[in-house]
Amino acid sequence: GHWVEWDPQGHKAAEGEYLNDLRDGAWSFFKDGQVEAAGNYRAGERHGNWTFRYKDGQKMKSGRYQNGKEEGVW
Repeated sequence: GHWVEWDPQGHKAAEGEYLNDLRDGAWSFFKDGQVEAAGNYRAGERHGNWTFRYKDGQKMKSGRYQNGKEEGVW
């Protein structure tokens, strides 16, 4: 089901879905209130398109994961 994680200061740290006790589907990870990384999981491993951002929100890098491993050009 739906899950939200909080850091020690009470700010949202992560949000996404769990299926059978594993991350599954869309997840977002936050730092200082900004999205730091966003992408998909399948059966607990990164799978599909992911984007990582700097603190100011600018895109740092993006690419694709296949069963937890980086795939193609990043």
